[in-house]
Amino acid sequence: MPKKPFSNFDKNIFLINLENQLDRGALLSRYSRTASLDIRELYSKEFENNESRGRDFYRRVFLEYGDESVAELVNIQLSIQNVSNITAKLIEESRIGLSYLEKSSRYVRYDKKYKDNFLYMNSETLGMKGKFASDYDNYCNRLFLFYEQNYDYTVKLLREKYPEESYASSTNSDKEISRKSYDSAIRARALDDLRFVLPASTLTNMGISGNARAFINLIQKMNASGNEEAKKIAKALYEELEPEYGEIIKSAISKHGTDQTNYRISISEISKLQAMLPSGQAGSSLIPDLNEEQAINLLLTNFFYSNDSSYAEIEKYVKTLDSNEKAKVIQKIMNARKNRRDKLPRAFESIRYTVEANLNFGAFRDLQRHRMFTILRKHLTPDFGYDIPSVISSDDAKKREFVSLMEEAKLLFKNITLSNDKIMAQYAIPFAYRHPVIIHGNFREFAYFIELRSTPQAHYDLRNFSIQLYNEIVKVHPGLSQLIKFCDTGDYPLGRYSQEYRKQEKIRNLGLNQL
Repeated sequence: MPKKPFSNFDKNIFLINLENQLDRGALLSRYSRTASLDIRELYSKEFENNESRGRDFYRRVFLEYGDESVAELVNIQLSIQNVSNITAKLIEESRIGLSYLEKSSRYVRYDKKYKDNFLYMNSETLGMKGKFASDYDNYCNRLFLFYEQNYDYTVKLLREKYPEESYASSTNSDKEISRKSYDSAIRARALDDLRFVLPASTLTNMGISGNARAFINLIQKMNASGNEEAKKIAKALYEELEPEYGEIIKSAISKHGTDQTNYRISISEISKLQAMLPSGQAGSSLIPDLNEEQAINLLLTNFFYSNDSSYAEIEKYVKTLDSNEKAKVIQKIMNARKNRRDKLPRAFESIRYTVEANLNFGAFRDLQRHRMFTILRKHLTPDFGYDIPSVISSDDAKKREFVSLMEEAKLLFKNITLSNDKIMAQYAIPFAYRHPVIIHGNFREFAYFIELRSTPQAHYDLRNFSIQLYNEIVKVHPGLSQLIKFCDTGDYPLGRYSQEYRKQEKIRNLGLNQL
């Protein structure tokens, strides 16, 4: 039995169940230019017996008005498989209108092979030229071999360092849950440590859900990237979307779309410094836009704006308050927060910071998921050093082997840059290498980030960074920092244990089998 076009025909709120996404988008778009009081009636008149109505609507809108905003009402879900981490991060830089879910390097082992090959983008697929292409393949294979050969050994070291007895439950009924939780936590920690050795060419899969306008922007962005893999994916995206979404997606490569792509290329060229500056060492720093008194005055002026007075009058009033009166307001907001899901109000977005972070590429991949931040970054290079996971540092022989592999990346990067270019050379850099970024963000988002990423189950690199950020905010804005009340600064070597324990309890209580 065919599904009804709407979930109901007599209420003001209803689901639109049309099978064709173009028809859904076109119908919703008619709200702006119809006198009809109910689009369900409009559907009966214009769409029900006209299969091409949605496609015709978008063709006319784009030809007559060039209005891309209506494309935001067409939602698309697609998958991109076997994409490198270099290009996956480029895709995920598009923050508005797209949502991503990506294969995790924290929970999935990466030593499985496909057709006898490790999961990285090889030189032939990349189109890498010159005699160093074989060196690149050889190097990536040896990185994956280190990962494969050291998984069991890493698990063994972790079990010795953090024995199960330290986590064992005191009651017989919970011993099995405790054992399963411990095993899962050890496995997760081993993967956290071993991901340092994965190359940026490591293949991943990702699902994307978003609107058509955002996909248009993504195609243009990738065409302008200078990255050959990204340009191939842009072409494949267009070819996959065009038969289904016609006139909407065509604007990605229309004259207007091509002009936008060329503009992006021009801006990229302008951003290149002509002067040769010393590379230097990227540090970690936090710079506030305002001192604490200025920040609190600005915050409270915005916070009280919902009252019946002008901004200027509220600002004047806030300046008449003494420090104790202001502190009481901050205290009340803090007391109202019962857990980290109680987010600070929007007024806190008025306080801004600039942060330079020197995280390794593996940790950057997690940081990038916070799309409220404005993150600016460089190409991935070996210029800023690398991190060594503690479990590898604890074994001299393994540490020497790891360091030898990391050092090898420097010469290979240089050789591939000379024979190809810097963009291609990025693929050889392991996750352990540091990848400096600038983060522009507001107090509200930093508070959210710190409280989420300082939880025990977060990767320890991001936990350490979030705690470092918290300490920096305490230094510059001690009064405001009290509002970040759920930053967890504890030490959790097996951070996932508690979460795994709660999960196993739920599975037992619901009578479910392990997923």
